[in-house]
Amino acid sequence: MSKFDAYKWIKEFKSRKFLNEVREPKSWDTQFAMKAIEAFESGDIDISNPASVKKWDKEFNGGRTPNRAFETAEIINYAIETGKKTDGSKMNDHEAVGSMKRLKGWNEDEAPQSECGIEDAPDLQTELQSYIEEVDRVAEEVRDLEQFVAGGIDRYEDETGDLRITQLRNQASRYIQSAEKNLDGLYKALQRAQKGNA
Repeated sequence: MSKFDAYKWIKEFKSRKFLNEVREPKSWDTQFAMKAIEAFESGDIDISNPASVKKWDKEFNGGRTPNRAFETAEIINYAIETGKKTDGSKMNDHEAVGSMKRLKGWNEDEAPQSECGIEDAPDLQTELQSYIEEVDRVAEEVRDLEQFVAGGIDRYEDETGDLRITQLRNQASRYIQSAEKNLDGLYKALQRAQKGNA
């Protein structure tokens, strides 16, 4: 086993050799991958629209949403980047492939830098801010849920006089407090990331 050479890795990273490396999806050599590429070429999948990908995945899975998401978009992106299908044949060069390459500013011999976050750095602030706002909105909904659940349980206890319901109230309170604590941790982590990328 060779020793890790940090200087070599940094040099390769700076030379963008590492950044331009195209990675093959795990399920590349499967019949599923070939079907996904064929569906993309026939226009059944629009990889710029996640709903289109999810719809195709559901149809491929017999009408049920897959438990773990398929690698459909990754497979198609890899096929576009390499210009090859899973069997080694060339991708059909149609408008969708050409427009995707032009849209992302792809060069034929190198992967897009935006995939590695280089061009996306200014947009990262916007994304992080939207994540922070979404977490704040969800935290507010959790607080509303706590009031709704606690109020309902208290009302039931008052109406029936059943003291066993107190245990349920305490459990609900603990679970909701745990969710609030986790959301608070996520909120703080996103804020730290936002400050670190300013």
